[in-house]
Amino acid sequence: MLKKIAKLFPHISSRWYLTWSVFYTLILLGSIILPKSLLLDLIKVLSILGCLIYTCINFPSDRSLKLAMFTTLIADALLAFCDNLFYGVFIFFITQLLHHQRLTQNFRFTMTYGFIMLLSLFLIKTTPLHQYLEPLIALCIFYTGMILINISSSYKWWRQNPTNPHALSALSGFILFLLCDSCVALAFFTTTGILPSQLEIVFNFLAWFFYYPSQILVSNSTKCATID
Repeated sequence: MLKKIAKLFPHISSRWYLTWSVFYTLILLGSIILPKSLLLDLIKVLSILGCLIYTCINFPSDRSLKLAMFTTLIADALLAFCDNLFYGVFIFFITQLLHHQRLTQNFRFTMTYGFIMLLSLFLIKTTPLHQYLEPLIALCIFYTGMILINISSSYKWWRQNPTNPHALSALSGFILFLLCDSCVALAFFTTTGILPSQLEIVFNFLAWFFYYPSQILVSNSTKCATID
C-alpha cells in the first residue's frame, strides 16, 4: 500500500516514506507476535502522532486538517490506553464531522448531523429506548453514516478534480478507513460469540492493515495545497 502512496505523491521526502514503512512494519509484525501488548499500543499511537506531525510540517496553513488529525490521535489514545470504547468512537465521530466540514464547507449540514446524533443519544439514555438500543450501537450507526458521507464527498471532489492527488488521497483514505472499521466491528463480534473467537486476531490485524495507510492518505488530503 505504501508503494501506491509513493506513486501518488512522488515529491514527498524519502524520510517520511521510511518513517511510515518502519511504523507499518512494526505494527503488522507486532499484531502477529504481540497482539495485545502495551508496546504495540504505544507504537500505534506514535504512528498516528507521526501523521499529525507530518500534517503540521507539510500543510501548516490547513488548520482544519490538523485539528482532524489531532482528534484522531486523541481517539486512538483513548482506545489504546483507556479502553473506553464509547468515548473513543465519540471522538472518532467528531473527527469525521471535522473532515466533512473541511471537505464540503457545509457548516449547516455538519452541525445538524452532529446535533441529531447528540439528541438521539440523549433520548436513548433518558427514555425507555435504552432497553432496545444501546447508546454505543446508536453512536456507531451515526458514525458509519458520517464516514459513508465523507466517502461520497471525497468522490465528488475527485470527480471534479481527477488530476488532484489530494482528492484521490481523500477518497482512498476514507475507503480504507471504512474497511478498517468493518474489521473492528467483526473483531467485536468475535467477543460476543457471534463469530469464532479465534478470528479476533485476524480482524485486529486487518484493521490496522487498512487503518495506518488510511491515515497516511487522509493526512495528505489537504485542500490548501497548490496543484502544479
